[in-house]
Amino acid sequence: MVEVPGLKCGPLAGGFGAAPQTVKISNRDVVIGYPCAHEGAAVTFFLLLHGTVEEAQKVSFTMNAFAIHKLLDSHNVILAVPKAVDTQWGRNDNGTDLPHLYEVIDWVYNTFGTKFNIRSMWSQGGSWGAAYLATLACDAKLKDRLRGIQLIVGGGCPSCSNRLSCVVGQQELEK
Repeated sequence: MVEVPGLKCGPLAGGFGAAPQTVKISNRDVVIGYPCAHEGAAVTFFLLLHGTVEEAQKVSFTMNAFAIHKLLDSHNVILAVPKAVDTQWGRNDNGTDLPHLYEVIDWVYNTFGTKFNIRSMWSQGGSWGAAYLATLACDAKLKDRLRGIQLIVGGGCPSCSNRLSCVVGQQELEK
């Protein structure tokens, strides 16, 4: 069984008001989850980006919008849920959000890449997080890692979608 000091494996608490486990990456709390699996197990890494929300909602809203945190063991998933400096990625951040995302991705690969076989990386973004992700997905630094994105209520498939999978979801409103 793979063990990372200070982080328990398995499904994370993610309901509204719950406080899932975090690590400090570039002085920001990042929710991290990983499966209780054997060393060398094939896993998929998911990076979730929140939309325009206040600080208190960044993690709980994002995790409840795409509840992959409940499937860490059953689907061998590594999960990272970082937070933007402000209410939106890339806004009022003095250029620090993008380097932070690189550091989160590198931290996951450096921490888990020698323990598990990370077969692919996917990312999901909601609203502004989706629009931000639609641009981030084509970043040259992610070319060899990012295999697919899911954009919920924001953004469309990026220009580089010929090299990655792209799923776009729209919210249905009551009539």
